[in-house]
Amino acid sequence: MANPFLNQRRLSFGIPTFTNIREENRVYVDKTDLVWQLANTTNFTFLSRPRRFGKSVLVDTLNSYFEGRRELFEGLKIMELEQQWIKYPVIRFDMSLGGDTASGMRTYFNRLFKKYERLYDITVDNYDDIPTRFSAIIEGAHEKTGRRVVILIDEYDKPLIATWSHPDEHQLVSELYRSLFPILKACFADIKFLFLTGVSKFAGLSLFSALNNIKNISFSPKYATICGISEQELIDNYMPEIEAFAEKRNCTVDEMLTSLRNTYDGYHFSYENMTGVYNPFSLTNALEDLTLTYEWVNSGGTKYLNDFIGDLEMKVDKLENWEVATPSLTSSDVHHLEDAVFLYQTGYLTLKSGNENNCVLTIPNKEVRYTLYNMLIPMLTGREVSGLSIDIMNLRKAMQHGDIEEAFAYLKARCADAPYSNKKLGSYSMEERFNYVLCVLLYACGFEVQSERHKAGGRIDIVVTTDHYIYVIELKTTANGGVKKALEQIREQQYAAPFEAGDREVISLGIEVDNEGKGLISYECANKS
Repeated sequence: MANPFLNQRRLSFGIPTFTNIREENRVYVDKTDLVWQLANTTNFTFLSRPRRFGKSVLVDTLNSYFEGRRELFEGLKIMELEQQWIKYPVIRFDMSLGGDTASGMRTYFNRLFKKYERLYDITVDNYDDIPTRFSAIIEGAHEKTGRRVVILIDEYDKPLIATWSHPDEHQLVSELYRSLFPILKACFADIKFLFLTGVSKFAGLSLFSALNNIKNISFSPKYATICGISEQELIDNYMPEIEAFAEKRNCTVDEMLTSLRNTYDGYHFSYENMTGVYNPFSLTNALEDLTLTYEWVNSGGTKYLNDFIGDLEMKVDKLENWEVATPSLTSSDVHHLEDAVFLYQTGYLTLKSGNENNCVLTIPNKEVRYTLYNMLIPMLTGREVSGLSIDIMNLRKAMQHGDIEEAFAYLKARCADAPYSNKKLGSYSMEERFNYVLCVLLYACGFEVQSERHKAGGRIDIVVTTDHYIYVIELKTTANGGVKKALEQIREQQYAAPFEAGDREVISLGIEVDNEGKGLISYECANKS
């Protein structure tokens, strides 16, 4: 009997090294033309991308290239570009292994430096003198091999981000970095190529000021797709998985591509090159398991968000359309960081449009929208996280099926006493407060939600678009006429009229909220259009 797994394709989900991907014959999206261009046209370079976006694979690809491992690149684009395949000495750091303390970093440096000291026959007088050892390794590697050194530093900011909410430890970690980075400038003549990856800039470390020739390619149109997977790359490399996924979901390939695009695509890293890319971690996981899941959050995607962003629940109305000055995206460091810029750097927001002066940021896709809004719901409602995902799933199902009674029950349960759980909401009127909370709940379902939609003659409180229905919602307190006044306003202002020509059924919904902020009281549904 034939082995059904014998010819099964092996994807690269969870494999952080180019070496393993190639040696194990896993599916590899070929970006080696960009790797060659990066390695041969820049010297000191920094790349910022969100976590789980393929930075480590890129670093390992550069490592293999500079070590002259031609056999790993057979059949790839780089073979048409590279002729010499020179082997250079490579010093590589993975700061995700450095721990969350200065002592942990010292232990990591000590272990790593011992390896290079043995390799290049370097004698050490003082093992506690980390900067001097680093300098000796760079100079010794150059002297022994006759070739200048390549230095690769992956996730350089990981210990800095991890200690951000612990000032004393953060200071110790920063001081250790400050002792090391000047070595890079002092040994400039010994270094052929320096490449750092990270999420944020910590300019206070003197790295970016000391190395005034370091090039930030994070917003370069040439390298906009160097990490992540474009739609064309998805189609070219993963069609067998897409077809199997479509068969499992009983849909067409085009419908399957639309689902994948809406869930994982939408990241843009240059306003001059708006080619969208998919989150490679989430996409390859979905294609391997043939399941649309939100794995980015489960991999630690929200771990440090609250350390850097204050009162995030008060910024919901900006998340889908947040304007920022372009220079703040390209030059800000984490010590003087706008909330929007940090959300961009960490992958919660992405470029929607822009020019050299201003950019508009937005949430890239359903996965991130689900992650963000499910974080915000407990902040706004005061409810425990437990059971939240099930409630949101049931609310989504009810809204999708037009089951108003069931949907209202979940909305009412989640909104009870919401204004008292967040003092910041106290500046809003009662109707504004519940409008805010309802929008977060509905965004968390993955629906298209518009708040305060302008229309001739008035503003619609909330418009929600699902697969089969459009909900036109008006909120009124009991003192302001309640349900009857809400429905009367919907009819008089003809709020449903702009949506009646479409394929979706329109439901006009009036909701009454308590004068004292204790929650939703009742609803009435006008005749379905």
